[in-house]
Amino acid sequence: MDSSSTITITREELNAFHLYDRALFSRLVITLRRDIGQSYQVMTFLLYLETIAPHLRNLIADFASLTDVFVNMVADQVVTCIKCLSYDDFPAFVTHLRRSILSPAIPYITDVTRGYLTLIVIHNNRENILFEMKKHLTRVCIRAFEDICVRAEMYNKEIEERENAIAEMSQLGISSVVQNGESSTSQFSIRRVNADNRTIFLTFSKGYPISKAEVYAYFTRENAIAEMSQLGISSVVQNGESSTSQFSIRRVNADNRTIFLTFSKGYPISKAEVYAYFTRRFGEIVEAIHMGGAGENEQTLYATMQLSSVSKVPDILTEDRTQYIINGKHVWARKFIPSHKSS
Repeated sequence: MDSSSTITITREELNAFHLYDRALFSRLVITLRRDIGQSYQVMTFLLYLETIAPHLRNLIADFASLTDVFVNMVADQVVTCIKCLSYDDFPAFVTHLRRSILSPAIPYITDVTRGYLTLIVIHNNRENILFEMKKHLTRVCIRAFEDICVRAEMYNKEIEERENAIAEMSQLGISSVVQNGESSTSQFSIRRVNADNRTIFLTFSKGYPISKAEVYAYFTRENAIAEMSQLGISSVVQNGESSTSQFSIRRVNADNRTIFLTFSKGYPISKAEVYAYFTRRFGEIVEAIHMGGAGENEQTLYATMQLSSVSKVPDILTEDRTQYIINGKHVWARKFIPSHKSS
């Protein structure tokens, strides 16, 4: 190859290379709604950690598979490390921690570095660490996380608008929900229209057109479950054509949103591995996983995975029988077909 020629990396290749980095950053700024600028710093510090010892090379990939509670806790510890780096004088930093009633310990960081990194060690190496963090910021984070930042900003704006709308409408005694459209935020209010609570009436805001598909998608999303359970609702189907239409309520059988997974004999896989993989790849879509087909001290050979919404099934099943590789182990997924026993 000509030494003067350049190699162009596509956006898809860049995103694929930084798959786990992007997954973790997305959880920080979208799922956990942490500050975007601060989350950039958290990622640069973690990328720095991956370079200081061979056993830390996959730190972010391992970290990304953990629960949101744990991710949030560790991110807070990293923020403490970053705060330490901002102080010229270490005793002044310790005084700041005490005044803020914050712990001077970073147990996860210290443990994962096998006792090497403490706050005093971080402060003593602050110039080198800050230099490395700046490199990761310009070489990795700004390029690999750009689209996630845009999505996070849009998401935060939608959440803020939703909360403001609900607050305003609650003052009027209206039970309200906010539908997130692609180009605008549509609002509509709910009230019961008959005694048996099987039908609700929706009215829409003028100037904010909304489609049947958008309404259906909203009520089947996981973030609406709590609101809808109060009405005894699990899904909606339209029963009219005008802009102010009646909607009848029916329950969606859980079987329709259940995936059947089979595993390879001799390659045991845990429920936690399955949950972590699908959550990391597709987001918070798994409602429950039931492992089965194993006796005492035997390997589990299959599982059923219940999704939060039937609309997520096509994401998992790109074919009738879709193959996944979880930690080097083959897993096959297909639509769950329940057996009906005669009474």
